[in-house]
Amino acid sequence: MPLVGIGLFLPQLAAAVRRLHDTNRTVKWLLVTMIPLLGTLAFIIVLALKGTAGANRFGPDPHSKGGA
Repeated sequence: MPLVGIGLFLPQLAAAVRRLHDTNRTVKWLLVTMIPLLGTLAFIIVLALKGTAGANRFGPDPHSKGGA
């Protein structure tokens, strides 16, 4: 089981970082998860928010007609 956890850690981290960038937030938001219960709950809520419409500082909106 620890091997599975190690194998899934990097993909989960990459997905969280991409989702944070979709909502125009930096990776520093990962530090919120260090707060035991409320931090993890707040982080899940941030990840569930709708992304910013159009381009943001991390690049163009992939869902727009002009996106890649």
